[in-house]
Amino acid sequence: MLFPPQHIAEQSLYATMLHLTYDIDIVANQKIHRIELPVTMPLQATLKQTLSFFNTYVKQTKGKAIHFELMSSTTGLRLEMIYTDIMDLEEIQLYLSEYLMLFGQKKITQLDFQTTMPPQEQKKVLQQLNLQLDFILKTLDIYEIQYLDFKQKINEFIDLLRTKQFDYGELNLNEINPGPAAS
Repeated sequence: MLFPPQHIAEQSLYATMLHLTYDIDIVANQKIHRIELPVTMPLQATLKQTLSFFNTYVKQTKGKAIHFELMSSTTGLRLEMIYTDIMDLEEIQLYLSEYLMLFGQKKITQLDFQTTMPPQEQKKVLQQLNLQLDFILKTLDIYEIQYLDFKQKINEFIDLLRTKQFDYGELNLNEINPGPAAS
């Protein structure tokens, strides 16, 4: 049986439930890291589909639960990641780069599993990712987007993540943050 840490159990039943279900530590100093990825409208749908499986990929291959949201914006895509310290953020960015590199291939043949998943389950994860890749390639055909253009955009995002030269914002979840109506 899995028990939450003492500092979470002392908070409330809701805090315990969040920790056990989503691995969220409401006591920790959590922040939201926002990344704006400039991308044209036809590529938005394809990249959104590409990134939609990211949470599952990390959970199945790394054995970690991350909190990652993806939204369309007027200038491209906005990624929001919840993290507690800079190591978490760097780790998520590393996983995201690794994940995006998978889609620069025509077929995904192997993954870096850091979990003790049986080989049959690993094969299923690989099949899921290849189905995702097939869907993306078909979506590119529908929107008449060249695969090389898609691959180039993926490589640009990987470079942005590595060099950290993107537009981003940070929001501390433990501070009072007025919504858009307060402006």
